Amino acid sequence: MKAKIIDVDIPNSNDRIYPRIVVENAFKKYKEDMIDNGRAIIFSKKENNLDYAYGLVKDIYIEGSSGYVDITPLTHKDNSELTKLIEDKQIHVVTSGIGGIKEGVIQEDFLLDYLFLDPEPSYNL
Repeated sequence: MKAKIIDVDIPNSNDRIYPRIVVENAFKKYKEDMIDNGRAIIFSKKENNLDYAYGLVKDIYIEGSSGYVDITPLTHKDNSELTKLIEDKQIHVVTSGIGGIKEGVIQEDFLLDYLFLDPEPSYNL
C-alpha cells in the first residue's frame, strides 16, 4: 500500500518547509538504517512501542513534491480496519524526526526517526 508522508519544497500543514535535498538525504539514511535491516515499523500510535506496530515500510521515496512509503501491514493481528482508514484517508502516516529548523525551514541535520498513524496529516491534503 502506498501512503503519502511528507510535502517537499512547499509549506506543510505545520508551515514548515522540508527542502528536497534534506528529505532525499533523510530518506536515504532511513532506507539504509531501517528498511534494509527490516526495522522500519509504522506504529498505530505516536509511541515507538512494538505493542502498537501496524506494518513494515518496504520503500520510501519522492514523487513530484511529495514523499511516500510503501507499507506491508503485519499479519499477526487483524489490521484490516486500520488499512481501510488509511486507504480512505481518514488516518494518515506521519513522520517523527529530529533536527534543526530555521525560519520554518528544516535543516540538513534532519533525521527521520519513526512513522506512526494519526488522524491529522502533517502534509497538505
